[in-house]
Formats: sequence, C-alpha cells, structure tokens
Amino acid sequence: MKDPFAIGQPLPLAISSAELDQIARMTTSPATENIPRIIHQTWKSQEIPPDWKPFQESWQSFHPDWEYRLWTDKDLRDLVQKEHPELLERFDAFPLGVQRADMARYVILKHFGGFYVDLDFQCFRSLDDLVDDASQNKSRALLVRTRQTGGDPLSNAIMASVPQHALWDRVIERMKSMPWPSWYVGLPFIRHVYTIWATGPQVLDGSFKPNEAWTDDIGFLPSEKFLPYKPLEEMPIKDFDGYAIHHYSCSWGGWDTRVLTWIEHLIYRFRR
Repeated sequence: MKDPFAIGQPLPLAISSAELDQIARMTTSPATENIPRIIHQTWKSQEIPPDWKPFQESWQSFHPDWEYRLWTDKDLRDLVQKEHPELLERFDAFPLGVQRADMARYVILKHFGGFYVDLDFQCFRSLDDLVDDASQNKSRALLVRTRQTGGDPLSNAIMASVPQHALWDRVIERMKSMPWPSWYVGLPFIRHVYTIWATGPQVLDGSFKPNEAWTDDIGFLPSEKFLPYKPLEEMPIKDFDGYAIHHYSCSWGGWDTRVLTWIEHLIYRFRR
C-alpha cells in the first residue's frame, strides 16, 4: 500500500479505514515521543479557495520532507466515526462547519500527532528547529497564546503534539460537557460565542491546567513569531522575521463575528 502522505502524491478525496490504520501505526511507535513532522490542514473539499492556495503551498514549500495531509469534511466525519463514535451525534448536530472542523482537529492530533495549522496561516520559515528544540526540552505538545483582550487565551489555529497526548483527552471530555448544539446555536452572536467556547479556542484554553502534572511536557511557541498581529491590525509582512502569520480570515463567521471582532479591536486599542 502506498504511503498516503508521500510527497508529490495526489491527495486522496477521502481517507479509507485501511489508510487510517496505517497512519495510526506510523504515528504510535516509540519514535513518536517526539512530535511527528506532519502538517495537517482541513477544508470542505480538495478545492482550496484561490486566496488561500499560496498559504497552503507555503507550508509545503518550507517543509518538503514533511508529510502533508489535507483533510476534507468527509475525511473528518469518517475519522470521528472511526475513532470517537460517541462524538458522532454531536458532530453531526453542529450547525456550522467550523464547529465540526474544531472538534476534528483535536481528534487528528490525539490520534496522529504533528502540527495542525489553519489554512489562512502563511508560512515564512521551516518549523524544523522548533521540533528539534521540543525534543531537546522534552516537550510533547506545543501551544501558542493569542495576544488579545481577556487574558491571552490559547489559540487553536496552530497546535502540535505527539499522538495520544493527555491534553486532547481533556479537550474531548470538555467538549462533551458543553450544551447540546440545538437550533439556537446557529443564531447571530450566539453562534459566535458558542463556537468560541464549545469547540474553539476557549475549550482548549479551559482544558489546559498549568498547575497539574500532566501539563509539564507542554511547551509554548513564541506568540510574536506566529500571532504578531491582532485582527484588523496592519501586517507589515516585509518586516516580519517569524515563522508564520495568521491572516484572520474568519471565513466561518458572519457579520456578527465581524462586529464582535471590531469591538474587541477597539477595546484592545483603548487598553494599550
């Protein structure tokens, strides 16, 4: 069977059960005490929006020897059904695609490890030295904090770990405890808040307990090298010397998300 991650191979439209099993075997060997050199991204289909195609290609360009996986909506549902069937009813009940993508990204990292990266992240440097540093420091997961109002929560736009890290069990359990995604979570403003807290960065942030022993092997990526700017701020890319920039497309949000982002931006400016 060919390697489903092989560089230069056309990406399959869906991941078969056999391929999932093979990937699991590849990423649960003793060698995966180190974060695997895999980049995971998700989208509705294999057809990436033209504005994001250069961003996707930037990760492949700077990581030619890494494995790359673009997961489609069908792939994500198949993965949840196979690895966490107890989550499938909730997964299918989510009214927004971003909520399903949020849930699935944690499942991906739990079972396969590597780096999850949002498609609107643009890469400027290889992450090889960060993986090497993590290995040297015995960091088995890497997270990054946003620089926002409200306590600089963890971001779920870029995350990394070894397979089976304890963090993802806690994130999954926290998602299970959230209110059931009834019809009202698709309403303006409610959908934004529900997404952030029930599947998005706040469910990740709330699962991280810095005073508990199981978090000792979690390291942090430098925020200024990945999230140097906030939404609505200007981004002088020519002066940037970090690893990647998040372009904050908020493709999942509607007008309510834009309003709330604008309000947050104003609060941030007044607080500075």
